[in-house]
Amino acid sequence: MNVLLLPTWHDNSNPKNQVDSTLALTKLLLSNDEQVLAVLSEYLPKFRSWLAQAEIEKIQYWSAFDALQQVTLTDCKPLRLDDFTWPAGAQFIRMYDRIVVLADLTHYATVYFTYPAADMIDRIDLLQHGKPYKQLTIDDRGFVSRVLTYDDNQLIEIAYLSQSGFVVAQQDYRTGLVEAQLPDGSTQNLSSMNELIRGLVVEHLLAAKEVETVLVEPNADNLAIAEQIQRHQPVLVLDYPNFGADLNQEVSRKEIEEFDTVSGQNRLDDQHLASKNLVLGPYEVDLSQKKSQPKGQFVCYWRLGLMSADYANHIFTALFEIAMKNPQFTLVVENDMWQVGFQQLLADKLDLIKQVGDLSEERQEVLASQFVLIDWQNSQQQHAYLDTAAVVLDLADQVDLSLHAQALAHAVPMLTKVKTAYQLGDAQQIQSTKDLVDRLEWLLNQENWQMSQQKLLDLQLDFTKDKLSQRWLAALQNI
Repeated sequence: MNVLLLPTWHDNSNPKNQVDSTLALTKLLLSNDEQVLAVLSEYLPKFRSWLAQAEIEKIQYWSAFDALQQVTLTDCKPLRLDDFTWPAGAQFIRMYDRIVVLADLTHYATVYFTYPAADMIDRIDLLQHGKPYKQLTIDDRGFVSRVLTYDDNQLIEIAYLSQSGFVVAQQDYRTGLVEAQLPDGSTQNLSSMNELIRGLVVEHLLAAKEVETVLVEPNADNLAIAEQIQRHQPVLVLDYPNFGADLNQEVSRKEIEEFDTVSGQNRLDDQHLASKNLVLGPYEVDLSQKKSQPKGQFVCYWRLGLMSADYANHIFTALFEIAMKNPQFTLVVENDMWQVGFQQLLADKLDLIKQVGDLSEERQEVLASQFVLIDWQNSQQQHAYLDTAAVVLDLADQVDLSLHAQALAHAVPMLTKVKTAYQLGDAQQIQSTKDLVDRLEWLLNQENWQMSQQKLLDLQLDFTKDKLSQRWLAALQNI
């Protein structure tokens, strides 16, 4: 099957991002020897190196900038310092991430290396009178692909070069206007680089043959492209949280839901939308993880997510009441919202209990220890908590699917507001604090909890790499 992908990977995307749903889906499809073609609209001069770090070198790709710049080179072959011509007698002062070049004891240039390995040249700043006047961007295939021109530290012009060194597009940065020599030999004047690149991508997609599905990771440019091609190609927008997105390219829920989507959860208002939503997760479940084994305590792991402070405080109050009634109940809150903090709320509740005097001092100390407030956790840190967790709460409108896949790997029940791809078909959604309390009290019964875990152990088998990739292919073939 031929799958065509429009990702939002950009120059600062993390190739090791474990919550990058598009990266996870790409790996999943490639593992089943499916042909995945990424269509790139971003300027990515280090893309070969990025692919190697992301471990998806098998992917095929077409780049709008490569087409514009007439690049035929394919292998990673970074330029070295001695590939450039330097002034006679130049001195090179090496630091970890750069080399300062002196000519006649004057700062002539700074050679910057890629982060974090510092194993290839990223760019070169050329200086006059102590200020950069040119910046050369180095493509990892071994040529200067872009030149930025400055005037008194202000960027005034961007020129994109062919691999032979000819200017193929020149942009006045102050006005945005672009003059471009197109691959067909014609010259065009355009209002922006976005207009130029978007036109090249649309032209390529409309000419693509034997493409069964176009998967689109949403940003402003990609949705504009999808709108132009959806009458000619089947388009499916990947409606997953995009934690590495370029903030300048953000789109609204309304814009996304104009298209048919695939998501890891049901839409909150699906019945009022003309477009369809396929529920399917991009993350495989790692069966090598040990199933959770709570050790004396009923650990409730709550990933806060995006929600209002009032709603979060309302939930916390309900969980506090459960903790008061059940000394074995421990609440771990992973809080990635700076505007919501429970320290003061917890302190106020404990202080009130102390003043009322209903609980013994010993019980008050135990109650205080039943709350663990932590900041955002990466996947490895979450695994450490899930090893002994009894339940995961994710009550935000937009759930964290990576966490859900991990919870299923540990066979930990999950409570959510919306149905997700990683839950049992009969999973009950939490619509109120009463629903939350009732469900937690049901799970506090050891027999009920063990029954729930056994169902999750059976469900895990549907999310192995082979099974999940087969489900994706079957779904895409039916679009």
